[in-house]
Amino acid sequence: MMVSADVVEKYQTLLRHNPHSQVFAPLADAYLERGLDLQAEELLTQGTQRHPLFTSGFVILGKVKLKLNKFSEAELALQKALELSPQNILAHQLLGDVYLSLRKPFEALKAFKMVLFLNPYSAKAKHAIEKLETASALEFEEDTFSMAKLSDLKKVEKNQKISAENHQEKSRKRLLQLVDAFLVRKDYKESIDLLLEMRTEFGHHADIEARIQKAQSQLAASKIKTVSNVTEPRGLAERIAKEKKVRKLYAMLQAVRSRQMSPTP
Repeated sequence: MMVSADVVEKYQTLLRHNPHSQVFAPLADAYLERGLDLQAEELLTQGTQRHPLFTSGFVILGKVKLKLNKFSEAELALQKALELSPQNILAHQLLGDVYLSLRKPFEALKAFKMVLFLNPYSAKAKHAIEKLETASALEFEEDTFSMAKLSDLKKVEKNQKISAENHQEKSRKRLLQLVDAFLVRKDYKESIDLLLEMRTEFGHHADIEARIQKAQSQLAASKIKTVSNVTEPRGLAERIAKEKKVRKLYAMLQAVRSRQMSPTP
């Protein structure tokens, strides 16, 4: 659904009042929807220079560069986005499209597999992976297989299995490092979500289960602390208000008693 003209005007007004606002990213995306590709590119180039740690700016910049067929520049922008946010699904998906345009099928396959890992319901990623894996299989010549000995084929198969296991282990360790980074930043919800996805992908590993328990306990503790911080000042304010009412009533009572005890003229 295209962003309305009123919303675009609102973005433009906000950016005029504050040129350093991060609203440049959704505004550029709206420009892109309307075919204003060069305006979007200029806006994003300036915006990402001002905000070098703003992931969305680099994602949309990569999107614009891809549309303008500036594939190498798109690749750099999306790689920067993934450095800032390794779980950004759109960045992985756009990077897959970039690699297809650059005729890098293996890199594209890796990117779309990451999309599918982060979103198992992505129909586009599934379709792209099927096509890429089929194309990769067709690259081998038939005589490569017909002339090979059975023992050699078994050896190759064994080596491929070991390589796949090593790759999976490295992938698991890299994701655990990302989880640890989330825990240090106290992003407990993101840690738990990623760990549950890892459990589905890699099974019930001890290091995954230990981190799940740690993240869940720290999340629960943070919620208790938040509730305590919210309710304690509120309770204190209620006590102060109550004490003020008591003092006011006591003063009124004293005034009544004074009038009753005073001699009648």
